[in-house]
Amino acid sequence: MYAQLYIYNPGASLHTCQRRNPHLRRDVLNIIEDTLLQSNLFCELYYHAYEVLEDAAGED
Repeated sequence: MYAQLYIYNPGASLHTCQRRNPHLRRDVLNIIEDTLLQSNLFCELYYHAYEVLEDAAGED
């Protein structure tokens, strides 16, 4: 679940992760999130696919 949220909505994923794991440090979660978005080659592809699906769903 977190992996999908990190790509589609990073802000929501950070909030959800910290809410479920309150002992985790938010600054460390931010570093992990930034690293994932910058280094994962598939993030842009997945995000684009999400946008396409959202656009298609809105056309119905």
